[in-house]
Amino acid sequence: MSGTVGHGGGASHGLPVRFDAPVGRREEVALIRRLLLSSARLVTVTGAAGVGKSRVAIAAAEGLARSVHGIWYVDARGRGDDVAATIASELKVDAGTDPLAAVAAALSGADALLLLDDVDEVVRETSAVVDALLAACPGVKVLATSREPLSSTAQTLVAIGPFADRGLTAASDAVRLFADRAASGDAHFAVDGSTLPEVVRICEATSGVPLAIELAAARLQFMDVGTLAHRIDDQLAALEPADSASRSLRAAVEDSWARCGPVERGVWCDLSVLAPGWDLELGEAMAALAAPNPREATAAVKQLIRRSVVHRRRVGDTVRYELLPALREFGAERQQHPEEARRHFVGCMIAR
Repeated sequence: MSGTVGHGGGASHGLPVRFDAPVGRREEVALIRRLLLSSARLVTVTGAAGVGKSRVAIAAAEGLARSVHGIWYVDARGRGDDVAATIASELKVDAGTDPLAAVAAALSGADALLLLDDVDEVVRETSAVVDALLAACPGVKVLATSREPLSSTAQTLVAIGPFADRGLTAASDAVRLFADRAASGDAHFAVDGSTLPEVVRICEATSGVPLAIELAAARLQFMDVGTLAHRIDDQLAALEPADSASRSLRAAVEDSWARCGPVERGVWCDLSVLAPGWDLELGEAMAALAAPNPREATAAVKQLIRRSVVHRRRVGDTVRYELLPALREFGAERQQHPEEARRHFVGCMIAR
């Protein structure tokens, strides 16, 4: 197909259909919709592996179906680095010898939203394509998901964090998610007075990461909730899915590891000795163990934050940092000098 696209009167092309109920995230979804209905041309949803970036973006796009003429979903994961060709394939346009020009021509008169999902592997390439499309197609807006931001100057960032994981009750999003997913695997399971303490323990141990909560709930097909609560601290092993086709928490973390350079990996491992809630000064001091100089230590910590390996959490008027449980566990696994890292931590605390 050639020519223009996006004139189908609210058509949604290829948005994934989910059969499980959405839980929480109303504020984030509403924020993304408001941004895209205002002057924002590019909204990038960022966050650590497993926090639900894609689900939030898809829910926001669904709510915009009546506000744009077309919504086009493009799953970029595993599609190679020719992002323009990937988009052309989803739009069913003839890419020819210049996929970017073909896509721009097809969208030039369109009032459309492009949802570019999971662009982690092609951040640089996606940034270039998006900038070109936004310049050539004034009616097009882009919603992207990635663990790290794009480099476009048109970008507005929406960071997605885990669910709240303290002071949990049966009405908390983390507990509601566990209850819903557990019931789909065991219709007899319910969160009640007898099971709530164990469910809260599980949700706290996952730090509210939705993927970890869903994988934990799926384990109730094989064990009771008390046994699961006892084993939950070893998440990379305890939450490995029985179905090899299902998404693995370890695989998600390994994706992040693969995108880090040697210094960043060393800093990641050294930061795994820290309990959640450290400040930036302590993180940079710990990074000095793996980095060759203070400047590179600071740069490595910033990159880990940028890549959503280190989670930034606002606590009142301050900001605190942490490795979420699976990332911290993975870093500890890869740590080659744990005693030296612990001694370095003690030295950092004495020097403060």
